Amino acid sequence: MKAQLNAPAMLVLGLVLVASGCTNTEGSDSADVSVEQESGVTIQSFETQRSEVREGDSIRPRMVVKNNGGRAAQNAKALLYNYPSVWSSEDGTNAVLDFGDIRAPDPDRNRPSPPARDDATIQVNSDYRQGQNVPVDVKAVLVYDYDTIADTGVIVAPRALAPEVDSSPEVDNTAGPVQMDVVSEAVISVPEDETQASTQVCLEVKNAGDGTPLLPSVYDSGIRSVPLSNINENVNAMRVTAEIRSDIVDVAGENPKTIRLFDSTATTRCWDLQANVDQNINRQTTERVSFIAEYAYRDKDSIGLSITGRDGTPDASSSGGSGSGASIPSPPSGDSDVVEPNVDTPE
Repeated sequence: MKAQLNAPAMLVLGLVLVASGCTNTEGSDSADVSVEQESGVTIQSFETQRSEVREGDSIRPRMVVKNNGGRAAQNAKALLYNYPSVWSSEDGTNAVLDFGDIRAPDPDRNRPSPPARDDATIQVNSDYRQGQNVPVDVKAVLVYDYDTIADTGVIVAPRALAPEVDSSPEVDNTAGPVQMDVVSEAVISVPEDETQASTQVCLEVKNAGDGTPLLPSVYDSGIRSVPLSNINENVNAMRVTAEIRSDIVDVAGENPKTIRLFDSTATTRCWDLQANVDQNINRQTTERVSFIAEYAYRDKDSIGLSITGRDGTPDASSSGGSGSGASIPSPPSGDSDVVEPNVDTPE
């Protein structure tokens, strides 16, 4: 009888232990789902089935990309850039890989961002270099629309209290290749018997990634006929908007602002913020401010190929794979090896 009474109790205890073990996420897959603070969409691989081809051969370059940042990527595309007219594609001279929209990883829900893949068929020109063995690169330019949001706060306080206020605001950035920080005081000091006051809040913006920011949607049109050209005004630029969630503080002056960057050097721009309060304000409040940077972002990779003529022998010294192989012949003097759209984008 005693054994019969203890058996259900032991069973219940076993179920409790199993159930509690299921809720323990330490060491589980959830620890693997994370974001990279200074990253967006990255190229995981760019390759083709072989690196040695003959004139007239068709190959299928394939690219795999992944969103490691904190925001969804929109309109992600890669242009396979054809210089100097080595090959042709089904869609014309240049080929475009289309990845569409790519969601961000969600650590809270243990939901990773799935890799996105696309490929294209390209055919080496049948009379390219007339039988010579030539190493070339198939260069790819990846571009996608992205944004970074920096949340912070501005303090509104009567002037008598302002000296006691901690004026160094904390800034919380979403993960992305562009990062921001407030580098000024963020306090609006209201004089006694006044109902209006203002201050300047200055934002430092930096390209923290390995690629290049552009004004948003710069590649939306004309991507299939992108020429070789010099860097234009759309490059190293973005739009930043101050969005305020407050009944008493608003932006006075230009908003949004176009901000231009150079390499990874930080650029600082300031916003005028104005407070309208009831007379004789007697306490401080913190009003929430978000700075939203909208931009396209560009990254690059290449595949090394060895092209041989119909009667030639492939150059075994040329290797394939992401980022490998010898360079294509240099472009004409004065041009850049950066692919830029031949479209005008309003600021």
